[in-house]
Amino acid sequence: MSNHFALPEYWESSAEEARAAIEAKGNPYGHDYPDGVVTVELEIKSGDRCLSARLYRPESLQDESSAALVFFHGGGFVFGSVDAVDKMAAQLAFKAGISVISASYGLAPEHPFPVAIADAVNVFRWVAEHSQEFNIDANRIAIGGESAGASLAAAAAIELRDLDCPKPQLQLLLYPMTAGATNTQSREVLSDAYIPRRKELEWLLDLYIPKAERDDPRFNLLMQKDLTGLPPAFVVTAGFDPLMDEGAEYIKSLSKFGVPTRHSCYHQMIHAFLNFQYLPEAEAGLEECAQVLTAILN
Repeated sequence: MSNHFALPEYWESSAEEARAAIEAKGNPYGHDYPDGVVTVELEIKSGDRCLSARLYRPESLQDESSAALVFFHGGGFVFGSVDAVDKMAAQLAFKAGISVISASYGLAPEHPFPVAIADAVNVFRWVAEHSQEFNIDANRIAIGGESAGASLAAAAAIELRDLDCPKPQLQLLLYPMTAGATNTQSREVLSDAYIPRRKELEWLLDLYIPKAERDDPRFNLLMQKDLTGLPPAFVVTAGFDPLMDEGAEYIKSLSKFGVPTRHSCYHQMIHAFLNFQYLPEAEAGLEECAQVLTAILN
């Protein structure tokens, strides 16, 4: 928290200045890089743009077909990168024994809503269509992300349901943003003391989506009218995260439509805690994610 609060106030900066400050600060509490994980840099076509991505694959799987996770970083739709979640993605690949494709997407304000959702759909389809090139089983691919990236993964899963293409077999949603701009109880109680802070979130959303579009169910996922036919979902929330309530509410919405769900709340943790190796709960959380990925995909 102190590391984060030492950054300049986002809402007093431009997006470029805030990104530069975050990149310079880095994450001194990140994970160690696991042994035996090979990476490959990728470029994925989305419309008229190319998105950077990185494939993580345990060396033990080099000669056999593997399951995979397509993963999207967090950052409030404005920040974040493949590099920012590099070690966490490598840990997921190592612990679950699968391939992980960590992908970028169009960031606001340069690429406002709904560009990032289209990017998430295109990335998943690209991975499925090119699966044989990377020795990935197209019938065993999950989609997931953290925070804003989890929101994109959930929205993409809904769109992919209705397209003629391979479908995700699991949604891995880590402290997802699902309530759009709605002020839930946990946002009201926690947003002034814990991340994401109230002013920070308001500033991010102002850059990402116009107020007139904030009832769009692709952004406010709790307004979705039909969630039938979606893949199973594993949702991780944190007790001191302003986004806690909406993650729990999305589980209720999915369950209402018969989607198999699992919810783990790490009650003493803050938003984005899985990125911080020094927390025992981060290790436990990644192990739980790996167990779910293995159980569903393998």
